[in-house]
Amino acid sequence: MLKRSDVVDILAGLLAESGPEAPAKRVFLSDWELKKLRVPGAKTLRVPKGSIISPLAADWLDFEGIEVIFE
Repeated sequence: MLKRSDVVDILAGLLAESGPEAPAKRVFLSDWELKKLRVPGAKTLRVPKGSIISPLAADWLDFEGIEVIFE
């Protein structure tokens, strides 16, 4: 079974092979990662511009009433 780090290594290798047409670096954020970034009680969360937020994380943000600011 592949570990998370194995999948990241495979994807990074595939993206590196695609040459100059490679897409801009985008960050995938799960609910666990967003919960680590959140300051307790804050209703806004700043994430890197172009980040991809998982569907579960989007549901959590909506449930908590947290606004996402892409910077």
